[in-house]
Amino acid sequence: MKSRIIVCLCLVAPVCGLCHAADERTFDLANAPAPLFRDPPWDGAADPAPVWNDQANEWWVYYTQRRATLQPNKGVEFCHGSAIGIAASKDGRQWRYLGVCQGDQGLGQPIASNCSWWAPGVLYHEGLYHMYVSWVDGIYTEWIGKRFIKHFTSADGKTWTYQSALDLSSDRCIDAGIYRAGGKWCMLYKDEVHGSRSYLAQSDDLYRWKVVGPAITDVSHEAPFVWQWHGAYWLVVDSWKRGIRVYRSQDGLTDWQYTGSLLREPGKRDKDDAQGGHPGIILLGDRAIILYHVHYPPAHPLHGTNRTVLQAAELEYHDGTITCDRDKYADR
Repeated sequence: MKSRIIVCLCLVAPVCGLCHAADERTFDLANAPAPLFRDPPWDGAADPAPVWNDQANEWWVYYTQRRATLQPNKGVEFCHGSAIGIAASKDGRQWRYLGVCQGDQGLGQPIASNCSWWAPGVLYHEGLYHMYVSWVDGIYTEWIGKRFIKHFTSADGKTWTYQSALDLSSDRCIDAGIYRAGGKWCMLYKDEVHGSRSYLAQSDDLYRWKVVGPAITDVSHEAPFVWQWHGAYWLVVDSWKRGIRVYRSQDGLTDWQYTGSLLREPGKRDKDDAQGGHPGIILLGDRAIILYHVHYPPAHPLHGTNRTVLQAAELEYHDGTITCDRDKYADR
């Protein structure tokens, strides 16, 4: 039976446990399209970060705009020179492309600025949007170069003002996931110098950050995302061939326990027939929706296999573990 999800508590990605206005927000997952969204310019939407935009009164999903159809392309050049795209929807059923984020530091002009923007993490706090976005110091054909997390703020979520480049644990830090725990703002991020593990930093004000140290070290991974649900803190990370790994902690700071993996097996929906990657979460009362990207085979083999789309599925909680049936609405 098709159902309509009514929002009574919104988790703005990637913030944990923030309760905003009491208005009812909807995300009609049962009737959402599959794929959820395709990037019109480049067909390379990846790394989704959903947030409710209070000014526009709709969902905005920020994403890495990979240049998947770049021709000619050498190596991983298509993953560089990327901007941060925005997709918008009132209820999850129909999506519009809003263009790319604009702002200082060449945010909206990566090619002209010889840089790359990846993996945004966006939150709304006290009337201001904060974005922590990964910046690469060039446009490369290999996985090289220095990488930093840069902090921007915005009044409307579209035009951004640069605040700082965060001084973290190395010069190859990406994928910021921001949440609240222990009376402080917390950031988990991927440190590629230290084995591609998640490190923890903390802040009192979202501007000044202090590195605490390694947090998740059992396997290499990226894209940490934390939220509160069913009396605990939950963390999902993208561990590539191992799938989306799930961890649980009582305080959100220590003793993260691995509980299982999600989205490893292909789904049945259109362009959902490969492993899911780089997740973001929308919390809807006692329900949770996971957004993720999927690499899909192109219609013509000469176009390459770099294309990605965004998909959405529902998470289920069962006795201390989380599962995900990505085919729940496949036959709608």
